[in-house]
Amino acid sequence: MVRRLPGLLSAPAQLGDGEPAFPSAAAAAAARADVCACAVGRQRGGAMAGAGLGSELPEPAGLAHWAGLMAGFAERLGGQGRRLVLVTSGGTKVPLEARPVRFLDNFSSGRRGAASAEAFLAAGYAVLFLHRARSAFPFAHRFPPQAWLPALRLVDPDPRDQHASRDVDRAGARDSPRPLASPQALSPAQALASPQALSPAQALSPAQALASPQALSPAQALASPQASAQALSSPQALSNPQALPNPQALSSAQALSSPQALSPAQALSQPQASSPQSCHEASSHPAPSSPQTSSRRPQGPGPMLRLEASMSALPGLATALRRYQEALAAGTFLAVEFTTLADYLYLLRAAARALSPLGSSAMFYLAAAVSDFYVPASEMPQHKIQSSAGPLQITMKMVPKMLSPLIKDWAPGAFVISFKLETDPTIVIDRARKALETYSHQVVVANVLESRRTSVVVVTRDSETPLSLTDEELNDGIEIEEKIVSTLQSQHTAFMDKRHASREPACTPSKT
Repeated sequence: MVRRLPGLLSAPAQLGDGEPAFPSAAAAAAARADVCACAVGRQRGGAMAGAGLGSELPEPAGLAHWAGLMAGFAERLGGQGRRLVLVTSGGTKVPLEARPVRFLDNFSSGRRGAASAEAFLAAGYAVLFLHRARSAFPFAHRFPPQAWLPALRLVDPDPRDQHASRDVDRAGARDSPRPLASPQALSPAQALASPQALSPAQALSPAQALASPQALSPAQALASPQASAQALSSPQALSNPQALPNPQALSSAQALSSPQALSPAQALSQPQASSPQSCHEASSHPAPSSPQTSSRRPQGPGPMLRLEASMSALPGLATALRRYQEALAAGTFLAVEFTTLADYLYLLRAAARALSPLGSSAMFYLAAAVSDFYVPASEMPQHKIQSSAGPLQITMKMVPKMLSPLIKDWAPGAFVISFKLETDPTIVIDRARKALETYSHQVVVANVLESRRTSVVVVTRDSETPLSLTDEELNDGIEIEEKIVSTLQSQHTAFMDKRHASREPACTPSKT
């Protein structure tokens, strides 16, 4: 409930401490009684029971499409006998109005999830990457705009190309769909994850690259004349992927498919043909018609934008591009976006059900920072909250914990990892063990806020494994996520072996 109460201070702009909303000891009770946090205290109320989401958190638009896409991805990779990990990354936000202008946001850059996804791919896993829009993205989070903007140089700009580029910009802007009012609607940046969108060569599109100021590379961010013109004039204007023009006009990203892509300059100088396939997952499915696609948009490669950069100015970029393209070509990477809390909860449930048939081959690496509180749809004001009305009181209800139904109902055979972040190092291990006892999953990665980038403890029921980076490893660019994933891979193997061994007697014919 959002209402005015004279004399009260406004609610804080942010809730949560940046860690996932993982188990409390009273999960079952919390599912039956909502705990309300407000400016004057807490009160009890009724709402969502168990893991049901219901009308309190309306189902996001396009959920069935994304559920089908994730199910197909899991079925294909499971059929190949490959291990598959769901990596959740970034923070959720909670709208305060039915036609939202204001939100409460859980802060998370998504760096841990992005780095971990890279490490899992390198270890041979297929990765389903469920991430917050505009958070860090695998293979791009090391290249912020302040690094690549000074390093790039236009190569022999042709005035005729510049004129044509402006024409394409105008056509794309005129024909692009208007941004949707609801944050739960799926944006063009999300639609690019579909096998009906673009080819793997076009995967590093502006819709993705410009979605996060922390996850931009020159090849991604400047893959089209439209994106480069907008990025150089107003990076903020590109923070909303729904405002980007037609992806079919983003032809410069095709250059990334060149086998000669040995450097940023070479990779961006090879024109290629357009191919209507997935930007995140290779697929041969035909592209369906879309009500948001206009026939007036420019077709074909269009004018080219040529760039070059010194490899010493952007170390690791060529390697990152190659590894990203290899994952796409192998069909082992699928990215799905969320924005709001409702998006995340519904997509998490759909992903869990998609991975469930894989049994112990499936892993859940739940690194997202999930809101602990929300405002039910029935209690939201319909229009923007007016500041002229005075101080604001916000009554929020407790978000049902998803770890319990995930483990017990949605994917009971999977290997599940949660995270526990604390500011007090003396309690973090105890809190991690309490989570394991409450939910009976396999691993908690415990970490302290100040040292989370350099040290963690991997906690299981019968072990504690400290992991840390030395100064030499830090200087070499090693990330703690590489050690986390290596440790989890070994534990996952042991978990799978144990599950397979426990099933052997049931499969052995009786001697009697």
